[in-house]
Amino acid sequence: MRKEIGKKAKFLIVISAAVLVLITILFFTNKVEENVRAQLEQNLEDVANQNAMALRNQIHSNELLLNGLAAELMESEDQTEAVTKYCNFVESYGLKRLGYCQPDGITTSTDGVKVDLSHRNFFQRGMQGKATITGVLTDAMSEEHGQVTVMSIPMKDNAGQVQGVACMTYDSDAFNDTLQMRSFEGKGYSFAVNENGEVMVSMGNDGLRLTANLFDILEQNPENDKF
Repeated sequence: MRKEIGKKAKFLIVISAAVLVLITILFFTNKVEENVRAQLEQNLEDVANQNAMALRNQIHSNELLLNGLAAELMESEDQTEAVTKYCNFVESYGLKRLGYCQPDGITTSTDGVKVDLSHRNFFQRGMQGKATITGVLTDAMSEEHGQVTVMSIPMKDNAGQVQGVACMTYDSDAFNDTLQMRSFEGKGYSFAVNENGEVMVSMGNDGLRLTANLFDILEQNPENDKF
C-alpha cells in the first residue's frame, strides 16, 4: 500500500514539475516574443522617422527653390512674360514646367501654355496664403494629360497681400524618384501619404501606384485590423 502511495506521489511530483517547466517555458517564450516585437516596432519607428526627416529636408529644399523663383517673379514688371524665360531652369532641375497663376487663376507656364486653373485646389489654397504639394493630378496644361505633382506657394507683395501663385510641376514618377530613400538594406518599403490617404511618394515598392489610396488598401485587408 505504501509503495503504491509512494509511486503515485512521485508521479504527481513529476507531472507537477513538468507542468511547472512548461509554464516557465511559455512565460519566457512570451516575454521573448514581446521583446522582439517591441524592438521591431522601435526599429520601424526609427526608420520611419529617418525617412520622414530626409523627405522633409528634400521637400524643404524644393520649397526654398520655389520661393527664390517666386521672389524673382514678383520683382518683374510683367510676371506673365517673365515666367516664360525660365525654360533652361526647368531643364536643369528636372521639372516639367514652372507656372505663374494670376489672381483670377489664368496660368502661364514655361512651355508657352495659358490655361485657367482656378478650379485647382493648390491655386485656391495659394490665394489663401498656403503652400501646397499635391497628390497625383491629371496634367491640365498638356495634351497628353499625364500624371503630375505640383508644388505651389503664394506670391505676396511687400504688404503681405497675395498677388498670385507660383508653381513647379513635376512628372509624378520623376518626382517620386527624387525622394527615394533606402531602408532595411533596400528590402523595406514605406509611403508618404496626405491627410486623405493618397500616396504621394512610394519608396521601395513598385507595385503600388502613386494614384492609390493607402487607407482604402488597409481597409480592404482584414489582417490589418490588428494594427
